[in-house]
Amino acid sequence: MELLRQDIALRHAAVVAARAVLIEALGDRMCGCGKGPSPEDIKSFELAQQAETTAKAQLERYLVACSDPLVS
Repeated sequence: MELLRQDIALRHAAVVAARAVLIEALGDRMCGCGKGPSPEDIKSFELAQQAETTAKAQLERYLVACSDPLVS
């Protein structure tokens, strides 16, 4: 279970980092000194969010399996 929690923490950190890139790019665009987020930036953020969601679902399934012997 601890490994699943660590995985969630790592995935969340990736989401935070990708979000920061998007925010910075949007800020640059609004100031007129940049082009805004690239398609790769957006895709990276999307993939990071999906990975975090998957990791949370894995932990949830694990917890359900541990609490209900009929699920196993």
